[in-house]
Amino acid sequence: MEGLFSATDSIVLRLSSIDLSADAIGVVPELSYPTPLVLSAGVEMGEVYPNSEFYYDFTVTPALPEGLSIDTNTGKISGRVTSLLPSATYSIQAKKVSGGVSTAVVTLSVEACTGGKSLITLVAFTDSWPSEGSYKLHKGKAVSGEVVSSVSAFKVANGLNYGDFCVAHGLYALELLDSRKDGWKNPGGWWLTVDLGEMIFDMGQMPSKVDRVSTVFSSLLPFQVEVDEWKLFNSENAVSADYGV
Repeated sequence: MEGLFSATDSIVLRLSSIDLSADAIGVVPELSYPTPLVLSAGVEMGEVYPNSEFYYDFTVTPALPEGLSIDTNTGKISGRVTSLLPSATYSIQAKKVSGGVSTAVVTLSVEACTGGKSLITLVAFTDSWPSEGSYKLHKGKAVSGEVVSSVSAFKVANGLNYGDFCVAHGLYALELLDSRKDGWKNPGGWWLTVDLGEMIFDMGQMPSKVDRVSTVFSSLLPFQVEVDEWKLFNSENAVSADYGV
């Protein structure tokens, strides 16, 4: 401390206490992913995350199909596959922050969303607490119906979270939930699209002080871009005699 004390000054320093703090990490669950993952060809997949954030240094064997990638730091799987692929199994390994490693097995396939099925995309704009938000897609007109797709917690804060539903033609009830029952901070909300986001057909917000909202929609689409073939006739005479039979 040059300039403050002379060479003859007597200095006594006493250390009274030291405050130490640390984040306690409980038992890290074994690594897992949603499985099976059924992707639609040519469609950007909804990002898939591992069940815990207390992992790092992710690796996958064998390599994921061309167009897909895994983030080595977070374990997020994302991307788009353009070709159809049969079901295959992949082994994902990661290190625990508490020490040790864990392995998850994921089954993945790529299909065309056609032939009696349609692709519906959910986009959810969450607030600063995305893990409080989730969704369930129920078969039928009521939220008591069979759950055909779900996410237990959104991942992206103050941004867009996606969910793709390649579902058989029919009626479905979409339920969006908030675990703290205080809703999503404005402008948190959601919308449903077809044709890879080209057309929004339903939308809404998650108001404050509610634990859930729901909507009912039909997945029966007359056609989908780049998937179905269709023709537009401007005369009855151009239509075959057995049309509609």
